[in-house]
Amino acid sequence: MRQVFRVTIEFEASKQTRKFVCKVAFGRRWFQVLKEEALLYEGKLEALCGKAVPVYYGFFIGETYKGRTGVMMLEDCGRPLRTSFRKQPLYFRESLLKALIAVHHAGVDPEDFTEDNVVATHHAESNTYMPMIIDFSNANGNHKCRYKDDFEMYSPMPFPSEVDCSEIWRAFMKAEFFLPRYVRFFSRDVPVEYAKSVELLKANGHPPEDVPQSEIDYVAYEVVKARYDWLTERKALDMGEVQLK
Repeated sequence: MRQVFRVTIEFEASKQTRKFVCKVAFGRRWFQVLKEEALLYEGKLEALCGKAVPVYYGFFIGETYKGRTGVMMLEDCGRPLRTSFRKQPLYFRESLLKALIAVHHAGVDPEDFTEDNVVATHHAESNTYMPMIIDFSNANGNHKCRYKDDFEMYSPMPFPSEVDCSEIWRAFMKAEFFLPRYVRFFSRDVPVEYAKSVELLKANGHPPEDVPQSEIDYVAYEVVKARYDWLTERKALDMGEVQLK
């Protein structure tokens, strides 16, 4: 009872075309859901249209053979993401999180925020993609976000209680916003700076005394290797391209 269409409109005089997204809802229940989403665009999200969310062109109401019908018309902002936030380059992840924080500060929480809430707009001049947040059909429009935007990309990971919004925290984790503070070594959290080498980790990780030295060596090697592999992959992803469908 609800569908999304990409449409192309040609202007008769100029023969120029423009692309839009039309969200259509049939029946009382889905009509009301779409209407509430439209009210968010007309209200709390209005200042963010074209910046963090698509440009909103209106909500149109009529009757069809399926009953009460609503059509919301939005800017077509591009293509959906092909893969997870963490696999996107640094500039894109940073822009995405800033957009999400702006939406939260406007009083709207998309809730259960995933890759399905993001499309990428291509900017030809810089040959880059910028994120736009979409789909507020399940959003909390009365969100009072307490996050103060007080952490920087790749700062040491704070405790969850230090980020005053659980949804922002989850987005940070999905996007690998922070650098880990610890590595896990024999069921113990060890400061990550000791995972720079096997010998450093063994000397400062306090491995159990009843574990054979060969096992300690193996576990230390695996921990150090995992950290090195993560940093290597992270660097490659940060310098890579936005991955789209």
